[in-house]
Parts: sequence; C-alpha cells; structure tokens
Amino acid sequence: MVEGKSLVYVYVVNVSWFFHSHFLKLALHNRNKGHVVHIITGDEEKRAEYEAAGFHYHNYGVTRDGTNPLNELKVVIGLFRLIKQIKPDLIHAFTIKPVLYSGLITKLFRDLRPRRSLFSITGLGSLSLSESSKGRFLWRMVESVYKFALSQPQATVIFENDDDRALFVADGIVPERRTALVNGAGIDTQFFVPLQTDNQPPVVVFLARMLKDKGAYEFIEAARLLKARGSRVTMRMVGGVDDANISSLNESELQAPHDEGVIEYLGHRSDVKDVYQQADIACLPSYREGLPKSLIEASSCGLAIVTSDTPGCRQLVDTKEPNGFLVPVKNAEALADTIERLVDDSALREAFGKRSRVLALEKYDYASVLASFDALYDQ
Repeated sequence: MVEGKSLVYVYVVNVSWFFHSHFLKLALHNRNKGHVVHIITGDEEKRAEYEAAGFHYHNYGVTRDGTNPLNELKVVIGLFRLIKQIKPDLIHAFTIKPVLYSGLITKLFRDLRPRRSLFSITGLGSLSLSESSKGRFLWRMVESVYKFALSQPQATVIFENDDDRALFVADGIVPERRTALVNGAGIDTQFFVPLQTDNQPPVVVFLARMLKDKGAYEFIEAARLLKARGSRVTMRMVGGVDDANISSLNESELQAPHDEGVIEYLGHRSDVKDVYQQADIACLPSYREGLPKSLIEASSCGLAIVTSDTPGCRQLVDTKEPNGFLVPVKNAEALADTIERLVDDSALREAFGKRSRVLALEKYDYASVLASFDALYDQ
C-alpha cells in the first residue's frame, strides 16, 4: 500500500454486532490513520453509530442462515454493485459468506480487484463439524468454492489458529505462502484486568452464545455431575440464544437446569468484564473455534482456563507454563473431573490465573494485534 496516502478500505461482514465486538478497533485504527473506511454489512443495527463515527455504512442484505439461491444471488449482486461503486484500494472480509461472496466477485471480475484483498477465516462454522454424509458433502462443496474464490495473487488468507491454516493448506484450498496467522481481534488488557475474588463456593463461568457447538450441553451435564457429587461450585452460564444458528439451544433447555439449581443461567450480558471479575474459572468446552475472544478476555482478567483440546481452543492454554487444562471434546465427565480439580485447589487456580494474565499481555493486547494487521495491509 502507498505510504502516507489516504486510501479506501472496505470491510465486508455478515452482521454488524460481530464486527462491533471484534473488529471495530481495527476500523477505527485505520480511520484515525486518515483512510476512508466503508463497512458493508447485512443489517441496519449500527448504521447511526457508525456513520456518526465517520464510517460509510452499507447494507447488502446478507443473512447468516439464508439458503435460498435466489436471495443469495441478490445478495451477491448487491455486493458486486457496492464494490464497483466504491472502488476500494483494500477489501477485508470476515466470516464465511462475506469471504466467499467478496472472493468470488473479485476473482471473476478482474477490474474490481483491489490492490490488496484480505480474507479472515474466523472459524469454520457448524457445517465443518457435521458428521452426516450430507453435511460432509456440503462442506466439500464449500471447500471447493473457497479454493476458487481465494485463488487471487493479491489476496492473503488470515487464520486465527494453526490448525485451520494447516487444514486449508493440506486440502489445497490456499498455498501456505498466501496465508498469515493473527492472534484474533485483540483486546484492551488495561480494561480487562484481574480483580481479587472471595467466592464461596468458587464460580465457573461459561460465556458464549448458547450453542451446542460451544459445548453448552456438556457444560450443563458436567454441572449436573458435580451437583450429584456434592461438589461446592457455582456453574454459571452467560449468553443469549441464537435463533439464526441451527446449533442454538432454546430458552427452555437453559431455564430447566437453572430452575433445578444445576446452573445459574444469566442470559445475555454486556458487562463481560464484570462477569469475569466475579468468577474464578472460565470454561468453554467448544467443539472448534477460530480463536475464542471470550477466553482471551477471561485470561486478561486473570482466570484459570478450562477448554477443549481442539483447534482454536487449545491455543488459549500454554502447555509449557500452564494457565489451565485441556479436556477431550464432547466429554462431560472429563470436564466435570477437571473443573472439580481446580475448584478443590485454590493455589493452583491462583497460579493458573496469574499465568493467564501474562499470556494476554504478551499475545492478545490491541497493540500487538493491530501491528500484525498493519504489516499485512502494507505488504
């Protein structure tokens, strides 16, 4: 990119709340450098706020759960028209549909290609986890579209964990030389700070959307096992249901164990820092992640981590200087055993929590993550 020149940047996302919670800081960073920033999303939720902040806001009508071919074609045409109108110097797309659609457009129409294209694979989605023959077939189809859409010389594919990158390289979707690894979206480690707690009993918090793929069922089952054992622990679930996701639990599936005293279900909360500062252990038994921001925030707040030994999650536990435990995926009994071990050992919890804070400062602070993006933008 041209040093010292004002450029036109386009961010393509599916929903504005995801961009707001993860990558707004990146957009602000580039706006503050004098660049013109356009945000193309699928809803109107953040329009007033983003336009007041100096961004150009566009809605191309994409939805996360849409599967009607005609509707999806309209979305692609809408995105095509916006890219043609804006003529960006750089496009940066996040999540599956925005990556595929912007990739297809800039692949098929060479005159619309910007000088730089960045495609962030922030996770592989529920389809990649399907065990049905239909699901596996559809995932192979998605991989084929990825391979075609991402085969552009000016494009770099950004991953949040080594496992996802290795999968794309091994399957021939993208050559390793056009990949990069960035530690998520970054967080404000001076905002997410530890707070001394004296919880009796200790509090374990699961903070995520209430999805099966996040391990919500396993967390509830582990809580049930711990209650049956008489373990003194509070198992707390924080987050909303996601009706647009086929993996989502419904309210009754959460309210029932809450009413039984198995878990505390608090629903959606915006005060994430307070939730973590009132807890002792952060738990996310997810089936697969890009890089779970919730666990990064928990680490910055100095919590011991319990998560799955699976792509994306295992990055949050240092095996050389441990800050938590990894458990087998989809194994509620192992999860209960691991939580019980930490609940019963306050010294170990404290040691893990201190190490979590160090890791957050070293790897996940905004300064280091934004520097990684700057290097990719300027290539």
